[in-house]
Amino acid sequence: MVMRCLISLKFLGNLIQKIGGDRYQARLNSLSVALNKLHADCKFTLGHCTVRRLRGQILIVPEGEKTSFRKRNRKRYVKQTK
Repeated sequence: MVMRCLISLKFLGNLIQKIGGDRYQARLNSLSVALNKLHADCKFTLGHCTVRRLRGQILIVPEGEKTSFRKRNRKRYVKQTK
């Protein structure tokens, strides 16, 4: 259990570091709080990223980007039937 939690923290830290463009990872305490928040629907910022969870999906984008799960140009993704 402890090993799985550490791996999750490391993975989340690496994602936020790469997406946010920081040189260093966020502090361990901040990552732990973020991981606990991700058990329910939420939206927060960490390491120059906006993190959002909605119904089992997690979205991590740089701050200032849109955090919508809707696909743009829906026509591309919907089968056209006649």
